[in-house]
Amino acid sequence: MHLDKHTSKRNNNYVYMSLTVSVTGVSNVHLPEFPETKDPSECRWVSKNINGIVYGTVRFTENHRLEEKIEEREERTSEELDAYAQEEVGVDSWEDWKNDEELFGPLETWKKKTVAVKWQDMNYHGSFTFYTTLTSDTDSKIRHTYEARFTNGTLDNVILLSTEEFSSQ
Repeated sequence: MHLDKHTSKRNNNYVYMSLTVSVTGVSNVHLPEFPETKDPSECRWVSKNINGIVYGTVRFTENHRLEEKIEEREERTSEELDAYAQEEVGVDSWEDWKNDEELFGPLETWKKKTVAVKWQDMNYHGSFTFYTTLTSDTDSKIRHTYEARFTNGTLDNVILLSTEEFSSQ
């Protein structure tokens, strides 16, 4: 797993980013043994790799298909870059952010902004794992890992692979 650290001077928090695929629309599928007290649509679901996609977003549709989010992006203006730097880390400009050795500094991909979004059917055939981590009543963490199986683009079933509890510390 690729892990980067982004430090914000504004609030001294660390934000960890990893290459994962966000999985949405999970409330459209049956999740065996998922806690009835939790709403799957309010959980953050991720996968490590879906058909070669290692970063982005996919969703389960109501008719049990899998779609990939496709974003049309364009370059930000210099004014937009400066505003982005101010918003993200509280520095005056994009150049200040790039030159500040204490900050994990802006990635080149952040120079672009999303201007349009569309969803494209993947006609997915195969399986992939996806998971979420919940907090239990005792403040421990519980990871629920599932496998979704597709044939010719249509979801056949979702099976529970594991439920693991671990300390939140």
